[in-house]
Amino acid sequence: MTATSPPGGALPHGGQQGGAADDGGERERGGLRLSAVVLAGGRGSRLGGVDKASLTLDGRRLLDRVLDAVAGAGVAAGRIAIVGFDDVLPAGPLDRPGRSGNGGPRLVREDPPFGGPAAATAAGLGALATEPDDDADDPDAWVLLLSCDLVHPDDAVEALLPAVRSAAETTDAAVVGVDPDGRHQPLTAAYRRGALAAAVAALTASRGGLTGASMRDLTGELSVMEVPLTSAASADVDTVEDAHRTGVRLPHSPDERARPEEDA
Repeated sequence: MTATSPPGGALPHGGQQGGAADDGGERERGGLRLSAVVLAGGRGSRLGGVDKASLTLDGRRLLDRVLDAVAGAGVAAGRIAIVGFDDVLPAGPLDRPGRSGNGGPRLVREDPPFGGPAAATAAGLGALATEPDDDADDPDAWVLLLSCDLVHPDDAVEALLPAVRSAAETTDAAVVGVDPDGRHQPLTAAYRRGALAAAVAALTASRGGLTGASMRDLTGELSVMEVPLTSAASADVDTVEDAHRTGVRLPHSPDERARPEEDA
């Protein structure tokens, strides 16, 4: 275990699905209460403005693969917040294994939109806090914080969960993935709900708001357990080159793998 610091109000949508979560699957992971925030509403600037929630691999959106990985961690559907646009939720029923049948994910947007990852994280936490059985003050309450452009989210979540169980026995407030190049990935991470909410409140008070704040600004004072990630577990799609390398398809290229020249 290494203690270190990682680098680096919600608008509900009309399509939001709510409801009380089924508590049956929420303590499957070593007695932990797990929830999740998935960030899916960035500008995609380095992708030429492509909506990252529309990226696909093997015919499925990366976002749906992330949601499946979260469900596989035992997180009920009603304990998932997606921060993004109105159309990010799947059209079909949210009945994957591990999901609650009593409600779907909360869909929210940071205010103002495109306020950055810290503001989006705060919006997601705020959405979770509206659940009737919210447990932010429970010391065993942890939230997975994931970006929607993870190429192999199952690998990422499987790497994080054992460390979360270990960190729960310590005073660490976060479990943060570290890629093979040694870079911290604060959006491939898990945080104690209470500690992250306190960091949101402190940063909001000091800045007068979260617009433009980075994840370093938000989480830099938290004690962290580092988790080494494989190349697969840390792979995400920030550029067209990333998409080409990983076989991810851009929405304007339905029949071919994305190529760098497509964004020229």
